[in-house]
Amino acid sequence: MAMKLTVCVDANGTLRIVPHGGWHPLPSLNLIPVGAVVSAAGCAPVTLPWDAYGELELLMDVPRSRDGWAVSAFASTRNGPTGIAIRIGRTFEPQTRPLLKATSSRLRRLKGWSAAMYTGKAIPLLPTVRAVTAERDTINALCRVLKHSSTWRDRLNDRDRMSRLAGDVTSGRIGNHRGGGHFGRHATDIQVAMQAAGLIHPFGRPLDPSQLPSLEAAVDAVATKLESNPYRQGRATDRADIERAVRRDFLDIAPWPFQALVGG
Repeated sequence: MAMKLTVCVDANGTLRIVPHGGWHPLPSLNLIPVGAVVSAAGCAPVTLPWDAYGELELLMDVPRSRDGWAVSAFASTRNGPTGIAIRIGRTFEPQTRPLLKATSSRLRRLKGWSAAMYTGKAIPLLPTVRAVTAERDTINALCRVLKHSSTWRDRLNDRDRMSRLAGDVTSGRIGNHRGGGHFGRHATDIQVAMQAAGLIHPFGRPLDPSQLPSLEAAVDAVATKLESNPYRQGRATDRADIERAVRRDFLDIAPWPFQALVGG
């Protein structure tokens, strides 16, 4: 049976991420306001706090005083990243050592080593050879969103919201938005103007589409930034080009399936 992840709500109303189909024990994640609780059979659960999410040291970095955890690929192959792991930095290694031992076969330890761009260890969540890009990107984005706002973290205690969120994430997993290439000076100027006008999605995709500006307002904002660029003196701005860029790279991007968490 192929390995897969289930996003569900348990009897206590807690949002859970649970892997299925492995021949070796795998951990589960419980998402609660203070952090992600990693648990596995026979091990004491470990809570990884949200404020430490995404803070990992690269192998070539000068060691920092703080290192955290993140959702990452489990292994890197000639076909690209595969699987999903919970990458643990130096700070949390002592606490998570039993979890790593309980969930890592010899082969998994080898695969984890091959994916080690970062310091620390990889606890396998979905140690599959499949790309599972959409699942990994969606879980990573959800963790980043929870790190960002204490208001959204508090909503993890709302059973109704979590039931809707679990359903939305299960049916709506999507990868990070990967826009087309931007070639030429004119296209680059439009992208710079969009960033200056604040037309970027901090999490790569919209969270709440209802909060997006109208097409006309967005195009006007970019046009104003272009006109104020002193390096574009004497160069005409085609409004149709701005509109295409705004649609492609801002307004027409499908949102993350987190409306139940971030909506009013």
